[in-house]
Amino acid sequence: MRWISFFLLIIFSGCATIPSQKESEKKTSYLEPKIIEKEGIYHRVKKGETLWRISKLYNVEMEKILEANKLRDTSKIFQGQLIFIPKSGQSIPKEGKLEKGFIWPIKGKIISYFGTQRYDGTINRGIDIMPQESSKVLAVKSGKVIFSSDKVKGLGKTVIIEHNDQIYSIYGNNSEVFVQIGQEVNQGEPIALAEKGILHFEIRKGHIPQNPLYFLP
Repeated sequence: MRWISFFLLIIFSGCATIPSQKESEKKTSYLEPKIIEKEGIYHRVKKGETLWRISKLYNVEMEKILEANKLRDTSKIFQGQLIFIPKSGQSIPKEGKLEKGFIWPIKGKIISYFGTQRYDGTINRGIDIMPQESSKVLAVKSGKVIFSSDKVKGLGKTVIIEHNDQIYSIYGNNSEVFVQIGQEVNQGEPIALAEKGILHFEIRKGHIPQNPLYFLP
């Protein structure tokens, strides 16, 4: 359990690990990538595809795809976009063989984006969502609850779920929590209620914050 305590300490310590970005940087113009290296293939983004799912298709780390295409952390890929997959000659496998993708934790409007300043003055390490209808918070992917506490500064009642490949999803600002530490949860299972109509949501790889929009369809 010592590694979990260390992991949680890193997650909830400070916000200086993510540089602040201006609001105007959230929407950027897109240019087809000019690729110099020859090893790799091009992929045309299909409807509903995420960067995480594309990285799984070709078994290439998401960070390498970001670097090769010079994508900013606040950008979001879109249907029809041409993306270069570096050092991959792998053909696309059948959908049935792929690991199931992520779903949204709650339906609503994003009111604060990854890397921007939140309403409390801190730098957002995830996204803040204002629900449209139900305030029930859903598990974005199947996994195991490794953390549940109401003593997280700035996030209130918080739940962390561990998934495959050292991926963790974090759900904060809840009014009520339905799950317990050690519990296995299924994708789409209600785990909490969002407080005051706002959910704070993060995805981490190890302890490093990731842009959730790369994972959500």
